[in-house]
Amino acid sequence: MDKEPRGIYIRVSTEDQAADDKASIPGQKRGCLTLCERQDYEIFDIYVDAADYVATQGRAKGKIVSPSSKRKDRPEYLRMVEDIKAGKIKGVVAWKWDRLGAGPGIYPLMDAIEEAPHPIAIETITEGEISPLMLSMLTSFRAQLLKDMHDRLMMGGKARLENGKFWSGNRLYGYDMVDGKRVVNEYEAEWVRKIFEWYTGGVLVVEIRKRLITGKAKQKGHSSTKRPWNENVIREIIRNPAYTGKVAITWDSQIYELPYEPIVDKKTFRQAQAIMARNRTWPDRNVKSFYLLRGLLRCAHCDGLWTSAGKRYRYDNGKRTERKTPLRSYRCRKGAHYPNECPYKTPIKAEVLEEAVWQEISQLLKDPRRAWTQIQEQIAELNENRAEREKEAGKLKGKLEGLQEERKWLILQARKGMITQVDFEMQIAMMDTEQSELEFVYREALQDIPDELETQKLERLAQTFFENCQANLAWLDNPPKEEWQRAMDIRREIVATLIEEIIIDPERKTMRLKGVFDRVVQFNIEQPTHPMPWPSSISHNSHFENCGQEGHFAL
Repeated sequence: MDKEPRGIYIRVSTEDQAADDKASIPGQKRGCLTLCERQDYEIFDIYVDAADYVATQGRAKGKIVSPSSKRKDRPEYLRMVEDIKAGKIKGVVAWKWDRLGAGPGIYPLMDAIEEAPHPIAIETITEGEISPLMLSMLTSFRAQLLKDMHDRLMMGGKARLENGKFWSGNRLYGYDMVDGKRVVNEYEAEWVRKIFEWYTGGVLVVEIRKRLITGKAKQKGHSSTKRPWNENVIREIIRNPAYTGKVAITWDSQIYELPYEPIVDKKTFRQAQAIMARNRTWPDRNVKSFYLLRGLLRCAHCDGLWTSAGKRYRYDNGKRTERKTPLRSYRCRKGAHYPNECPYKTPIKAEVLEEAVWQEISQLLKDPRRAWTQIQEQIAELNENRAEREKEAGKLKGKLEGLQEERKWLILQARKGMITQVDFEMQIAMMDTEQSELEFVYREALQDIPDELETQKLERLAQTFFENCQANLAWLDNPPKEEWQRAMDIRREIVATLIEEIIIDPERKTMRLKGVFDRVVQFNIEQPTHPMPWPSSISHNSHFENCGQEGHFAL
């Protein structure tokens, strides 16, 4: 019996799949182990892709994704591919062929089979032994079926829209759906008219909600509504142009206008929008605190973003008084709202983190040679990345050329009468699908190749940037009070240029700055290292009033 080592590959892409015993991890594992035991195979390793992971390729790079069959960067899948290339595995066992991949997701395995030092056998529980050629044809055939389903869906939706019918369910308050068309529900429509009448008459949304509840106005799906007539529901009604009797739907790059009976006239609707826009304008008395690191902080424990929080008032014996200097802080959002996911909910003073980060950046600007070394490393990484991307694009180009040769061979066989017309058409359709997929991936690969001019741009940008920063560093460290706002805006620009994200250690003693340079910075949780007098607040309307004036600094 064959004693050559086999790798078992298991994949589930959704929780629903995992809940189904036929596709669950234990179910797949039992079936694959039984097959290996029956065939007397040696099991080299078991590769399981089940959990979400951070994508390393494609447009979703850096985002959390599920191990879909079309993804080429599944962690355990890639580990298995490397073991195949290294000659450690001489066969792959899976529950079903689509567990291995579909569409572009099968390409790494096919590349590994070509580069392996010996033939690779593929066996599945449901289909039995499959040749690499058959696996490629199955993925192409599946893609063709999905494309056909998509085309039928698009044609069906287009036909409905051309007949003036909505192509999906709709629960717009004030209307019922009858045979795909909106028909006025007189009971609900009367309440919609009252909402617009009250709002244009100066009644606040909070008061409108009270009137709706007092009048016992029924909502759509009221039995499942946790809070009757939520204010956001009322605002959505007020800002929805669908109540004027026309909606435009874009379907397959074409716009369809579906007219129906209006509930509110256009003049009343425009009046309501003008009032809502005026109410959204920030009054002069509204002030916002300045946060240097907003959007950059991330928790090392839960990988969640940190949010900023401020307290402008204090309460003494029930009396509210405004603080001279607002209390500003940062805290982990998950820790504050979802303690089960992250136990670190205690906030940290904003001054502590901001001054620690700025002092590190200030030291870097005083010694640009240290930053220049980091930039040179980044340039080297860009060059290496470009070489890898070019190699990958070259492989895809080779596959496209090989597919053209296969097409010529197939046409030749058909002319000789070696295959039937039905088989010829089916295989040509599969090749067309595979070619379209390869061309799409090839175009993406070409777009991912970094431009050679990027390195030159990076060098010029770095030189100009550091010259400007050094010339104005003293002013940035200790700006005059009248220029404080402008200095802080420039600080924010510098921080955004040099830092991509900041990882806060759960121990609350260090943070890692990632970006142009990678540094671990210590901070004192009790107080900033170099505290400076920060203005109490910034007026929302005057925050950037000085930015247009000639200043000391230019990026």
